Amino acid sequence: MGAPRVSQGAFEKFLFIALFTLVLISLLLGLAGIVFGWSDVTPRLLNTSSALAGLASLAQLRLSGWFDLFTELYSDTEKFPYGPPSFEMRRYYKVDHPEQPIRSWFRRQLFFEYRTGAVLAVMSFLIWILAAWF
Repeated sequence: MGAPRVSQGAFEKFLFIALFTLVLISLLLGLAGIVFGWSDVTPRLLNTSSALAGLASLAQLRLSGWFDLFTELYSDTEKFPYGPPSFEMRRYYKVDHPEQPIRSWFRRQLFFEYRTGAVLAVMSFLIWILAAWF
């Protein structure tokens, strides 16, 4: 018996959370560098934050299913006149626990909402511009 295998989804979630955490840490340190005048490391920290935000956006878009062909598969109105099958939708929009709405909201925003990845991508460019000018 070998070591237990980590599912692809669990690894992708871990990767996204790790990248997102690194983005926040490097961004906060970079902004602190602007405030406290750490001119030698501030641009590097901000550029690092920008690059990591770009990677985090790709990881989040992959995790949210944006790159998948979900819509193409079920967009055939002749085959699926009422939209995707309900079992597929339940699997895609699984809710953690109805008595924990805040946790469920964060989970949906981080792992299923493709707009989060787009916001991270835009944030990456804005941080890059900030780093270029300071």
